[in-house]
Amino acid sequence: MSEQNLNNNQNLNDDNNKNEQIENKVFSEDYVKALRGEAKQHRLTAKNYETKLRQILNLKDDEDVTDLDTVINNYQENLTKAQNEVLNKAKELLYKTELQKYDNQYNLKLASKLLDKTKIEVADDGTVTGLQEALKELEKEYPEIVKNSQSNSGANPVLDDKKTDKQENLFKKALGLF
Repeated sequence: MSEQNLNNNQNLNDDNNKNEQIENKVFSEDYVKALRGEAKQHRLTAKNYETKLRQILNLKDDEDVTDLDTVINNYQENLTKAQNEVLNKAKELLYKTELQKYDNQYNLKLASKLLDKTKIEVADDGTVTGLQEALKELEKEYPEIVKNSQSNSGANPVLDDKKTDKQENLFKKALGLF
């Protein structure tokens, strides 16, 4: 054990000698100025990065960013919510555009109120599936959604009865179409 103690003491003496050499070393004024300039540049760069980060994360100048993980997680959650909202709006527009293709066959104002949108899917590539089937189901339940035309061949005959018109108006009013 004495050899090990001697080796430990020798290592400690070597470390002390190195520390004394560093403490006793004198640096030139130019070298110190260069180090200070470099440190200043690093501080300015860090401040610029912090400013840009605050802009990206929509943080105010007085808000604390010490818990950066929480700030970034909140930002990512908000970004994901916003992306989902935009995606849902885009899918709704695709659905409405696809529905417009049936404008000459159906009363779209009435059909859009009555359609079961859970049966209609808008894929990520923009294709709308299930709309035609949903309209056919709706047509069976509510034949009033079919637009009247002369080429309709009696599927939904035009009725001149005032009572039927009154019922249809009440139906539309109940759905908020007036």
